[in-house]
Amino acid sequence: MKSLIFIFLLLSVAPSVVTENIHVHAIGWNGEYWLIGGRILWEGHSSSFLVTWDEEIFTLVTPHEIEDMWIEGIWWDGQTWVIVEDSDTADNGRTYAYDVETRTLTLRESISEIDQDVYKVCNQEYCLIWDEQHNLLKCDETRCEDITLEARIPFPFEDMLKMVWNGQYWLISSGGTQGGRILKFDGTSFIDLNIPNHGTSGSMTWNGRYWLIGTLYTPFSSGGLLMYDGAKITDLTFELRKVLEKPETADTARRTEEEINRHTVRIVEDMLLCSSIIGGISLLLYFFLRRRSRPSN
Repeated sequence: MKSLIFIFLLLSVAPSVVTENIHVHAIGWNGEYWLIGGRILWEGHSSSFLVTWDEEIFTLVTPHEIEDMWIEGIWWDGQTWVIVEDSDTADNGRTYAYDVETRTLTLRESISEIDQDVYKVCNQEYCLIWDEQHNLLKCDETRCEDITLEARIPFPFEDMLKMVWNGQYWLISSGGTQGGRILKFDGTSFIDLNIPNHGTSGSMTWNGRYWLIGTLYTPFSSGGLLMYDGAKITDLTFELRKVLEKPETADTARRTEEEINRHTVRIVEDMLLCSSIIGGISLLLYFFLRRRSRPSN
């Protein structure tokens, strides 16, 4: 009976190696292939990943040092990949140089925190500004125009906008308590890309031909990877999920499972020891009370 209880406890706490959710937080392009970073989530656990994509094959390239890191940004500096750690989980954030071939991660320097109150991005003609009052402004050298209503941005707003210019138009990602959307803005009018289920972008990168968009909340298993060429959206989540569920990706899950199992063994052993002690004390107390209750001659 004790063995059955022990097996049940192990099965109830051991995490599955099948990913339940994928959040893509950062995407970079170096002219030859993409480097994609995010987190896998399963049964209350999570682990970061790095994957390359050469437009045909996804390849897992996650070094052990990155598994517990929250990745905020990825870009190519002309010579090497640069990975930025989330400033909320590391003091002022940290930047690393990353060699995909050797899977070597090298600390470079600290970066200052981004001003979360004012978000400003510009092209050659004007700037888009998300201000402290949660207004979206279009500003040139002479005036600022409030375009919040035209964008139909949900309110109250929770997440800072992502706004990326590709030389012809912007992609703008919004998110709030009612979900979010990804908008296409040509400087005059907005077009909703109709990412279903209130999709919010974790990252949006243009490579000169198409966008790669990492989503946090979509109908594609509540997180995924999309390709957008300006007219059509292609879902790449299934292919990404397949490589993330390969045996090497499950190493982290297995390590977590082994640690939980060891911890469970200790808990069960302590429980059995306590049960034995309590049982022994109860038995002694029973005989003691029975002996006292005997009538004296």
